[in-house]
Amino acid sequence: MNSIERKPVRRQIIHQIMMLFGLLFFVIIANAFFSAYHTSKDIIAYAEKELDYRLKNITSIHQNQIDKLATISLIVTEQNQKFCDFIDYDNVRALTYMLKSLGTIHDVDTAVIFNEIGQIITTYPKGSGFSDIQAYKSLITIKTEWVGIEEINPQIVMDQFTDNTYNTRAGSTLGFKSTIPLVHDTGEIYGHVVLVKFINGNDRLAEQMVQYTDADIFYFDRNQAPILTNLPLNTRVEHALDQFIINGQSYLSAKIELNNYAGIPIGELAIAFSNENYLSQKTQLLFSHILPFVISIFISIAFFLLLKRRVFNKVHRLSQALRMVTSGKSDLSIRLLNFPESKADGSDEIENMCIDFNHMMDKLEDTYNEMVTVRGDVEDANRSLELRVKRRTSIISEMYDDLKLQMEERRRAETERKELELRLERVRKMEALGTLAGGVAHDLNNILSGIVSYPELLLLELSEDSPLRKPVLTIKQSGEKAAQIVQDLLTLARRGVASMVPVNLNATIKDYLNSPEFEKLKSYHPKLLLTIELAEDLFNVMGSTIHLSKTIMNLVSNAAEAMPDGGKLIIRTENRYVDAVIKGYDNIDEGNYCILTVSDSGIGISEDNLERIFEPFFTKKIMGRSGTGLGMSVVWGTVKDHHGYIDVRSQEGSGTTFNLYFPVTRVALQVEGDAITLESIKGNGESVLVVDDVEEQREIASKMVEKLGYRVHAVDSGEAAIAYLTEQAMDILILDMIMTPGIDGLQTYKKIIGINPRQKAIIASGFSETADVRTAQELGAGEYIKKPYSLEQIGKTLRRELEDG
Repeated sequence: MNSIERKPVRRQIIHQIMMLFGLLFFVIIANAFFSAYHTSKDIIAYAEKELDYRLKNITSIHQNQIDKLATISLIVTEQNQKFCDFIDYDNVRALTYMLKSLGTIHDVDTAVIFNEIGQIITTYPKGSGFSDIQAYKSLITIKTEWVGIEEINPQIVMDQFTDNTYNTRAGSTLGFKSTIPLVHDTGEIYGHVVLVKFINGNDRLAEQMVQYTDADIFYFDRNQAPILTNLPLNTRVEHALDQFIINGQSYLSAKIELNNYAGIPIGELAIAFSNENYLSQKTQLLFSHILPFVISIFISIAFFLLLKRRVFNKVHRLSQALRMVTSGKSDLSIRLLNFPESKADGSDEIENMCIDFNHMMDKLEDTYNEMVTVRGDVEDANRSLELRVKRRTSIISEMYDDLKLQMEERRRAETERKELELRLERVRKMEALGTLAGGVAHDLNNILSGIVSYPELLLLELSEDSPLRKPVLTIKQSGEKAAQIVQDLLTLARRGVASMVPVNLNATIKDYLNSPEFEKLKSYHPKLLLTIELAEDLFNVMGSTIHLSKTIMNLVSNAAEAMPDGGKLIIRTENRYVDAVIKGYDNIDEGNYCILTVSDSGIGISEDNLERIFEPFFTKKIMGRSGTGLGMSVVWGTVKDHHGYIDVRSQEGSGTTFNLYFPVTRVALQVEGDAITLESIKGNGESVLVVDDVEEQREIASKMVEKLGYRVHAVDSGEAAIAYLTEQAMDILILDMIMTPGIDGLQTYKKIIGINPRQKAIIASGFSETADVRTAQELGAGEYIKKPYSLEQIGKTLRRELEDG
């Protein structure tokens, strides 16, 4: 058995240990300075954060004064008519009293009223006894409505407050000011009210700011002269960029710039608080980090001496033995001498390590001998294990591939579910908005009946050279335009297409391109390059020419406005058979379609806006100048009413393409008949009962039917109609479908046919054709007409129903 003799520790080990302790001392020193630096930095950051917090508080108080004055201005605006009455009748005394009440109730220092040409009328608190008129002119240099901070002419303060309440002689005068234009119902400005709350000498404002910030506050004018502070007047203040010296003591400070309505600096708002506590913390910090450093040095030296005596020699022998074992220069018989066979109670940890080393070598030697014997068995076992691992790996690989496929299918299903949820949400939103629009359209149709129908009756009574003919015709045309907007609402409500006939999209497009509306659009966009690509063999679709034409007009108009500097606009039609579902903005089912494409090279639509373009009144254009905001909603409603689909492709800066898919029909186009004359639709004295819950509607319908040569009677409810028909037979009814309170049109008709099963009737409603209308027609009712109806429309409908069997 080889042995390791005890040898003296080499000098280089001592040097290495000393270098280690030197490194330890350096780390301690570095840690001390690093901790001191970062703690000091934290204190500075805390001070800056505290300063910023207090500055935000004082800024919010300053802004609160402006917001409060804005609220008072809103009250004055709501009393606009009162000021108007006083100024019109020169009631200066009452107006002065109103200003006094305004100033007293709302804590306004000064209020002034000017007339429409800028002359001063009266003031508060002095009233109409002002002496320096020119000084007040500066209050309305900006005559638009504005609330903020401005410089105020000191002469105004001295004129209103002769006791120098607001210390106007010390630098400039700043104040919170509001200019309020007084507006007639006609939109003309007939005067201005100016409200001022001064900053100079406003001790209550200073006290409030100090209370919320726990710091000293200063308002300076543009010449750095203090105009408001919470400190006594004899306080000596010097201020630099980031600190104040107040009575010789350093203060941390921060400030914000005050700008007037034109953005010109007119002063500063500053806060300051003592940094004595901050300096004290830095001193304590330095001492608290140096003291542990000194103690650590003494402890480290003592520990080094003890370690040298008790550890180094034994560790050196153990490390030498370990190097011999690991280097392979010795066999497993090496042992450490001068150590007992087993551990004793008095042995230290190093001695125990040496004893454990000897035991370890004993076990290593025995284990090595056993390993030589077992190695063959292990090699056989390894070969068997490798085969089992290969088989198991193959099985796991197959399971992993199956799991991966299942996860991919689940991800695909989840993606499809989210897409369906988004589409469902979009449909529900449009249905809710459509319900709202339908209700509004119904009420508007009732209102518009008088505007559309009465002028038509009046025109029949007026001669061609009557001076009233042109105004009445203008009223009629305006009503018809309003009715077109209501029709847009009905299209949005999915209630706009009353009847479907065979339509050829090519003919509809050509009619629009030859219309005055398109000529006007081209005059607005002279750089527009139009390309028309219409399929010669295009199939027909079942639909409404009016709605399809409006859809084309809206798409073309939007495309032109998306190219303000000109660009390429393409209108294309084609036949296409879709043999697999197309996933896009809509999921397009299989089938034969006529496709209308409108494409532009304009600014494009962002991804966020693309989801909302069909919402009513969602527009990036100026409302009132570029349409009603219903254009794309009408497109959406029309396509859905025609059982079609929409696919939108757009990219910002690269243009937009709308593809509209309409199901084809094999039905041929209808041939238009001859024009209808008024004489051909007149009645022969037949009796007509008008049933409508709205008085204006009953009166309009009655006069139109009388004009056509019928005998008319009108009732205001379904119950009244049933009672009347019980006693008196009528040739035909004009029956409103929606009546409140009481029974509606469908219930009324059911009870009427119980009295007379052959009773003729036509249906009228502000909505388009509904399920109730179709039910009534199945029970025997005749045609449906939509309000507001024209003389020709109601005449033709009555004649057809009366002449039919």
